[in-house]
Order: sequence, then C-alpha cells, then structure tokens
Amino acid sequence: MSKDPAFLFYPGDWQGGTSTFTRFIKGCYLDVLIAQFNSGHLSLEEIKTVLGSDFGQSWPTLQKKFAVDKAGKYFNERLELEKNKRAAFTASRRKNLESSHMIEHMKPRMQSHMDNINRDADVFKNKKEWQESVTNELFADEWFITDLTINHKGKDLRKAFDDCFRHHCNAKNPPSEIGEWKQKLNTWLINDKTNGQRNTIKGPDRTTDAVIESGKQFGAEAGF
Repeated sequence: MSKDPAFLFYPGDWQGGTSTFTRFIKGCYLDVLIAQFNSGHLSLEEIKTVLGSDFGQSWPTLQKKFAVDKAGKYFNERLELEKNKRAAFTASRRKNLESSHMIEHMKPRMQSHMDNINRDADVFKNKKEWQESVTNELFADEWFITDLTINHKGKDLRKAFDDCFRHHCNAKNPPSEIGEWKQKLNTWLINDKTNGQRNTIKGPDRTTDAVIESGKQFGAEAGF
C-alpha cells in the first residue's frame, strides 16, 4: 500500500494556534510539520537541517509546539493524531468495501478516490448506511463537537445533523467529504436561530448557507 500523501488541515485551527506568530515563524513551523509528516518524529539535528540558518531565530518559539518521545525526538501531537485518524479511517473503509458485495463495482472508484476519503452515497448500500457512516465520523471528532456545543448551547446536535443530512443528501451535488459535512452542520446550526425555526429563501426546500468552516482554535495544548 502506498504512503498516504495528505493529512486534514483546518484553517481555523491553524489560525488560532499561530495567531501570535509572525509570518516568518509560521513558515518555519509549516516546514517542520511537513518534515514530521514525511519522516516521522524528528531529532534536534534533523530539525536544524530543516530550518537551516533560521533555526536559532525560530526554534525557541516553535519548541513549545512539539512534544518529546522516549527517544528524545520531537513531534507535534495534533499532526500525529490527524495522521493516525486518517490512516485508521482509510483502513476501515477499505475493509468495509472488501467485505461488501459491491467491491467489484467499487474497485476503480476506491483506487482513484480513497485518498480523498469520499462519503459519496454510491459508496454505501443506501442512504441510511451513508448517513450512519458520516454521523459516526463527524461525532467522533471531539474538538469539532466540543466547539459546536460551546457555540450552540442548548441545541440538539444529532437532531440538527439528521435534519441537515436529509436536506443536503438529495442535492444535485451533495457533500462528499467529512469537512464539507462539518461546514454544512455548522451553517445549519447558525441559521437555526430558534432551535428549529430556520431562516429560508422563498422556494422549494432552500436554505441560506454561509461558507463557514467550524474548527476549534488550537491552543498550545492542542497541537498546530
């Protein structure tokens, strides 16, 4: 199996976790994160190689963003978590498909789209299975759900997502990735001003959607 070429990146989380960094420090930080993604935990010498002449100016600030393992190597905990979560999910989707009667039909699609972790309806036997898969993955993201709970106090998140899913799954181009479903749910909750009465545009089953991606602001303890 080829190496996974990507990891999930949350712009809101990145902005929150690096809000006190200069653009120079942010660039150095991203270089080290990419090196960790490609090479695993890094020794101090490896970090010096990555940062080059910028090490002395940037590492005192960046060091707080990295934990140290038993071998004395540095790693960003959030990046490691996201990488492991993606690997586990990709493996679980592949296992589910291999045990399904749909495997022969899905092989070409799985090969070309697995890296994008698509949630298209045709991956699943029916809409109920599709909804259960998306719901389980979405509510397994503790940072995202905690953020929604704080920002939308008193609202039933699961009921809101059920309504949101029913609304969007029949669209011409329904969300195909978990990040899109997170955006849709957050927008749904924002428009749900009275926990049930939503602001709508006149017309059949249309909802005003803002392009807002929810993500918990990363503090030093969270990672990025």
